[in-house]
Amino acid sequence: MFESYFNLTRTPFERDIPTENLYQTPCFEELMGLLGNVARNRKFCVVTGDCGVGKTTAMRSFVSSLNRQSFRAVYISDSALKPRVFYWEVLKELAGLEKPPGYRTEAKRKMMAVLTSLTEESKQIPIIIIDEAHLLSYEMLEETRFLLNYKMDSQNPMSLIVVGQSDLRAKLSKEIFEPITQRIDFRFKIPARIYHKPLSISPGI
Repeated sequence: MFESYFNLTRTPFERDIPTENLYQTPCFEELMGLLGNVARNRKFCVVTGDCGVGKTTAMRSFVSSLNRQSFRAVYISDSALKPRVFYWEVLKELAGLEKPPGYRTEAKRKMMAVLTSLTEESKQIPIIIIDEAHLLSYEMLEETRFLLNYKMDSQNPMSLIVVGQSDLRAKLSKEIFEPITQRIDFRFKIPARIYHKPLSISPGI
């Protein structure tokens, strides 16, 4: 096979390439630095880009770079995600909960209790990453607004990173989503050639 002909140790361009083997260009490093800032300061950011630009790979690299003593990351990718299922997924990852809560309000209450325990007792910052967000329903996107309502809206209980294709930008530009967009701290647009040109970075508003 061509691997042996070219003296390659593994098949190139595979999806499961180890994150430490990714080509770290200044552009990619800038994205990692920005995501780190979002994580440390419990911000809400939206990352968008066309299909195939490396959004999920970037998230995988970011998560692998985190200090496990300081951060707890949860990655969720489900095009049919519903609020109750979302809370259950977070609870499974952070608290090992196997049985889904009966109601959305119960699930949200339990999740907030776990987040509080992590931040105040374990001194860890929860990071929730929602991928394929361009496919989410209005109900689930609307729920992201309430996720950040913590201690009478005085602080964020977590870092929230929402990732999706370019359609997500168009969806969030609609007036019906204005209550959500007002809470976005940063928007990151990954260009089609992330390794050759700077990122398009803008504040949330």
